[in-house]
Amino acid sequence: MVALYLRLASNKTHIRFLYGVGAVILSHGIAATLVACFICEPISVIWKPEFPKGCLDMTSFNYFNGAFHVTTDILLALLPIPIVKKLQTNNRRKRTGPPPNSLPASK
Repeated sequence: MVALYLRLASNKTHIRFLYGVGAVILSHGIAATLVACFICEPISVIWKPEFPKGCLDMTSFNYFNGAFHVTTDILLALLPIPIVKKLQTNNRRKRTGPPPNSLPASK
């Protein structure tokens, strides 16, 4: 989504903000993957019957991930508003998008 918005953005401030948002999302993805891989110490605890013992609090980890994803989803939904406002087209097209007959037909 951020890459698509970067293609549409022309304002330098907006472009910098998009790069920042992309970097935050990418770094969170890498960090969350590493934490999920190494959530238990030692890693072999995951396959043992005493599984939760020796692991980080998975509930807190999942709640944080959920909150982060909801926040970034809302942010990504709001980001294109200033870009779409500046497009040189009529207001009806800005709100609804292209007419259905202009979309390619699927085979």
